[in-house]
Amino acid sequence: TTTKYSLDEIIKKQFEKCRQQGILRNDPLESNVLRKRLPGTLGLLAEYEPSLFGRKRPAVVSDVVDMNEPFSPNKFNFNKVDQEEVMVCIQDAQADVHPILVNVSPLMYGHGLLVPWVKQELGQQLVPRAVALAIQLLNAATDCDFCIGFNSLGAFSSVNHLHLHVLYPGELDHEIRLGGQAPLMNGCNEFPVANAPIQRKVTECYVGCQVDLLEWMIPCFSIQQHPEHDSALTKLQAAVTRLVRFLHSQNIPHNVLFINDSSYRIRVVVFPRKPQHHFDSKQHGFNAALGEISGMLIAKTHQHFEAFDEEHIRKVMTTHVACEIWTLTQILAELTE
Repeated sequence: TTTKYSLDEIIKKQFEKCRQQGILRNDPLESNVLRKRLPGTLGLLAEYEPSLFGRKRPAVVSDVVDMNEPFSPNKFNFNKVDQEEVMVCIQDAQADVHPILVNVSPLMYGHGLLVPWVKQELGQQLVPRAVALAIQLLNAATDCDFCIGFNSLGAFSSVNHLHLHVLYPGELDHEIRLGGQAPLMNGCNEFPVANAPIQRKVTECYVGCQVDLLEWMIPCFSIQQHPEHDSALTKLQAAVTRLVRFLHSQNIPHNVLFINDSSYRIRVVVFPRKPQHHFDSKQHGFNAALGEISGMLIAKTHQHFEAFDEEHIRKVMTTHVACEIWTLTQILAELTE
């Protein structure tokens, strides 16, 4: 008989194979990797991997970047990776095949990179079909516990080749199952932002979807489709696409998190933000990419890891990452017009 594996099982099995074969530049299960939850109301997580930043592939996108910068075949891109980095390929409804690569500098066990239409050499813009692919993947993978993330240019994407992160926050406790430290996640498979309360409802009908402003470190919007609408989530795809297109047209960098939450609803959280050159990573001790904005801080040094404090992190995010008031007003106008 043929054994059927879930996508989760395949990704984790292949990730372990890459880990054992030395393909990873850092190992998230090393005993010297430190993790903790910060005291406070946000439930922020912090991690320090001593070898992470020293061994990462160098960024090929500068801090000050044009969001319309075209793909460059001369720079590093995912067509240049070794075939051994491909963990699995998925096929969509149109029979297009998309690889999920191992992230060779993983933030957590199972961390992969979904590179859609890899041979088409698309730049790092969340095009409508990529939104649809991410939502369809989560919708189809009901037995999986990953989420999917995106960093635009100007929002700490380091490669200008369309890719999304496949992330397993629940696997921060992986080493616990191997007899490690006290658990951080306690069975939760989501970033802390997934539990952020609603500050206010923005609209019930943005392309047929509900949009809420979340009570979080920076203004961000949770988008979900009304349950009575189609199970294919086409309205959710259209709403996310429209908002991301608007942000791109206004040159507003953004991070996007696709989650299948504890109520088995697919939600998309969109974080409009200041361009990354406003953020001094060396001074603050972390990058302000999707993981950090979602509540998981990756410390640059052990000293920064020890010093992380919720009140200070909130202040840093509000001052240096949150979009300006006039930008937020623009976005609210787009959502409610």
